[in-house]
Amino acid sequence: MQHTSSLKEESMKRVTAAQSSSLGFNAVKKLTITALMAFSIVLCVGYDIYVNPTFSPNPQNREYPTIQEAVYHAFDDTLPENDPNDPPVVRILLSDHTHINNGLTIDFTFNYIYHNVKSIIIQSSSGNRDLCIIRRNMGADNVISVSGDQQNSLKISDVTISGIDNLNGILIGSSTRRSFGILEVENCLMHNTANGVRIELQNATDILIHHCSFVMSFNHNGISLWNYPYNGILSSIRIQDCNFDGGVAMNMSAYNQYNIVVSRNTFINTGIIIGGNMETSGALIEENTFTTNSRLIVGSISASINRNKFFHIYGYQAVDVYNQGYYNMIASIDSNLFFEVNHPIRLHHSVGLMSRILSSIENNSFLYTQRAILIDVPTTNAGYQTIVQCFRNNLYVYSSTQPFVFEGNHVPSYAHTIPVSYSHFESEFPLNSYVSIDNETVTFGDPYIEIDAANHSYTLQWEEGIKSPCINTGYPGENYELTDLDGTPPDIGSVYYPHVAKKYTFQDRPPEPYIFWMCFPVVDNRSNPTGQQYWNELGYMFYEHMLGAPNNSQLNSILWSYNGNDGSVFFNQSWQNADVRSYPPIGYKVKLNVSQPYWIEVNGFRSDPETTPVAWVERDVNNNLFSNWVGYFVPQSQCAYYSLNRFLPGSDRETYLDYVYSIKTQWWSTHRLRYEHGSPWIIGLDRFKFMEGDVVVLQLLPDAPAEMFWNVLPEPSAPYVRPEAQQFSYEEKLDYTPVYVEFDPDDMPDEVGIMVNGKCYGAAVVDAEVIGINYYADDDKAAGFELCFYYAGKGKVIKNNWRVFNPETLVFEDSALLSGSNNQFHYLSFQRDSGSSPIPLQTTLEPNYPNPFNPETRISFTLASETPARLDIYNLKGQRVRTLADGTLRQGRHTVVWNGRDDQNRAVASGVYFYRLSMPQQSMTQKMMLLK
Repeated sequence: MQHTSSLKEESMKRVTAAQSSSLGFNAVKKLTITALMAFSIVLCVGYDIYVNPTFSPNPQNREYPTIQEAVYHAFDDTLPENDPNDPPVVRILLSDHTHINNGLTIDFTFNYIYHNVKSIIIQSSSGNRDLCIIRRNMGADNVISVSGDQQNSLKISDVTISGIDNLNGILIGSSTRRSFGILEVENCLMHNTANGVRIELQNATDILIHHCSFVMSFNHNGISLWNYPYNGILSSIRIQDCNFDGGVAMNMSAYNQYNIVVSRNTFINTGIIIGGNMETSGALIEENTFTTNSRLIVGSISASINRNKFFHIYGYQAVDVYNQGYYNMIASIDSNLFFEVNHPIRLHHSVGLMSRILSSIENNSFLYTQRAILIDVPTTNAGYQTIVQCFRNNLYVYSSTQPFVFEGNHVPSYAHTIPVSYSHFESEFPLNSYVSIDNETVTFGDPYIEIDAANHSYTLQWEEGIKSPCINTGYPGENYELTDLDGTPPDIGSVYYPHVAKKYTFQDRPPEPYIFWMCFPVVDNRSNPTGQQYWNELGYMFYEHMLGAPNNSQLNSILWSYNGNDGSVFFNQSWQNADVRSYPPIGYKVKLNVSQPYWIEVNGFRSDPETTPVAWVERDVNNNLFSNWVGYFVPQSQCAYYSLNRFLPGSDRETYLDYVYSIKTQWWSTHRLRYEHGSPWIIGLDRFKFMEGDVVVLQLLPDAPAEMFWNVLPEPSAPYVRPEAQQFSYEEKLDYTPVYVEFDPDDMPDEVGIMVNGKCYGAAVVDAEVIGINYYADDDKAAGFELCFYYAGKGKVIKNNWRVFNPETLVFEDSALLSGSNNQFHYLSFQRDSGSSPIPLQTTLEPNYPNPFNPETRISFTLASETPARLDIYNLKGQRVRTLADGTLRQGRHTVVWNGRDDQNRAVASGVYFYRLSMPQQSMTQKMMLLK
């Protein structure tokens, strides 16, 4: 199976473990919550206004040639549609033209008059921003100026906003109007502007700019933020799914409290500047792509920089974090990928200020970067230096011996030590007093990665004989609570290798012995680091359980029966067959010596149950029915019927279930009434479920295919847990004989047990009219067994008045059962009469077997009811040769043997013969051949 690597995503379970309380990460957490609470404008439109440069003003039809006239219409408080008691949302629809204006003004509170209309939407009528352009060709102001207060909202979408170099595309706020409610800019193109969007607000509820493109010239800004004074709150600014090319993508400098989310954007040859001076402000910068000398500058604001990709950045620091404020700055740099970046991270703060940067750098990948971190150490205030509190789970791939660089006159006197743990470096580097290496968790050497240059990424290698040292070796958390997105132990770096973690447990199951029918849906069939032992060998998986053999080992034996071969792991001077490799399609019976052994943990791979074949063998080398112990490795519970009811390849009629004769699991079983195609099941399969890890023992009917595939349903079903009998005690064995019991509906016990000489050998709860009991017989006993009924509140009663179904005759018969009989199953009924059949019978004459034959053959026929019948043999001349049956015969199936002799016991000659079944109502004939 081909596996690919994935960037660690937002839903990843790995959490920052850099002692968040001391670092003050609550601000970052609060920021994330604020971002989730923010919303875009989704309003019910009250009425539309149409703008087309070819129109003449028509207020009645709400048609205007300019956008400004349409805005005047919306703010005309004398119009009846602008009802102050029910303020409408006005949508202004623009035609696909270039709409030239000398500065569009949208002022919701002109001269401090609050207009009735509180919300406006301006959008292209076609949704094509390339065809709908808002342009200003002259003046030194803005293309669009917006002002209002916090009860107002404006959305602009699907347009191009263009001007001349000294213009703002959209200006929201002013020196006197510093509040607004919601501004949303969607799917717009900004170019030829000094600032695509400029925000001059002191208070705002939500600013959302998404799916836009900004094409800027040098020193021009895509989005800029400026505010003053210190008080006020910008609750949420979100820049998402945009493209920025050239200039400065964002220049966000704020002096009051604000939260900003920058996510899923692409930055090409540009930069971001996000700065502030408030302890409670925060920036979440995640899942962006920075390329072609783009850089991120974050200053004096707590920031979480996560899951970004930086590549082909040579002239600058990709991430430049500085603090020139009066508060400690918190910086979390997590799960980023730096690819061909000369200087990935720089940390520094201003001289003379009593503040510091508190940072954690985790789960990042540095590929072909000259260094990982550059830290400036100022010459004063030694007690307030930058602190990297943890450098953990990072991958550094480069030949450099200086991943950590300190600059400044007071290095190393005042530099705080960087604790490096759970990381991998391609090359070793000299140690010094300001880098502390955890030798138990930090590794050096070939990381075994495969570079994906086209996508500026890589894949961890996991193949036979090669396993990246980054896989499953990351920081697991104090309580092993941290995992990658797939639930496996953390990998080192920003990229994880998708696989599966599985824990096989052995629940306490008294009394002894402790037997488990189990398969292994997840195995590591690749790892073989020494070349001597694969990690899916049973001896490797059960290594701890084998210690102390023969007297003190937890493991007794492991058995299997698959693909025509029986085998076992057992101890005889040493463990035998321990090098056999396990695979999901194979079922095992594991016998343990203790009730609560060690569990087995596997980090490996699932096989796709819809494409992984399960081997089938109909008969063994001695022509006996072969028991196929197959693993149910579908990762969900399913109805047993549907799990096997998958069509054979190339057929729309035959399913795998059509070729199954019997099904056994550790807890339940069912058989067909007869060993023949189409025979009904004693207990319907719709009552049972398969659960992941089950072993399913299958015996097959003639002409079964050589392999099967599990049927996987779209939705799982609730697992089936069979209740255990509480009133009987017995010893479980590695195998059992199914005993099916059909009860008289007027005499239904609560539990039933199988007794032999007063000892129980199996019991079950009675939860249906027909149930199965697992009968764990002693092979060396041949005593008759009895059924013991238990009635709640009444006690136990022995009941032996059953009748036994005979699969050969197809009817129930009065017969005793011996505990040592080798029947594949027993079917007992307390409601059937002797001679009755559980299925409707038809009169048939079957082909003889074998045919041709020598010296004898078997002839079988079925009678639908008791009737006079005669079975005769004739030669080609029509002469009767032998009479095999003659008389009144009971209903059911009958079998007789012809030994090739006539009525006088003389051997007949080779040739073709006919046999005829004659009854009063009809007769039937078949042909056979005797060859000597």
